[in-house]
Amino acid sequence: MKKSPVIVYYIVAGICLFVIGGLVGFFIDQQMNAPRVGVADNALKALTSKVIPSITAFGQVQGVLSRTVTLSYAGDTLDIKIADDAKVSSVNIGGNGGQKDITLGDVKVGDFVNITLQVSQDGSITGTKILVIPFTTNANIVQ
Repeated sequence: MKKSPVIVYYIVAGICLFVIGGLVGFFIDQQMNAPRVGVADNALKALTSKVIPSITAFGQVQGVLSRTVTLSYAGDTLDIKIADDAKVSSVNIGGNGGQKDITLGDVKVGDFVNITLQVSQDGSITGTKILVIPFTTNANIVQ
């Protein structure tokens, strides 16, 4: 009967180790899933530097509402606010090539576009130029 307290001590120690292990695992999980503010700050700083005057988004137009274009590509979707003074043009596939000026109203759902973006210090993006790219039906575009 003297071994009974030893078994109880082992059981209590095992339960304590189990609880401590669970708490340590929970703490590690919280740290691994915590927002990486420093990384985001560095990325924002780089994207708003004068070395990177703009970046480009490419995709298929899913919608145009007021001055916001919804763009999708390879399963991702992004709403882009278009600047009031944004240049909108289309690749001119007939005649001499080049580009022809159009209006934002000429951009239609289903069009493939490149949108030149500027990133603000607050992380918001603004489209400053839209180029509509007419593709033939046999174009290899990832959807």
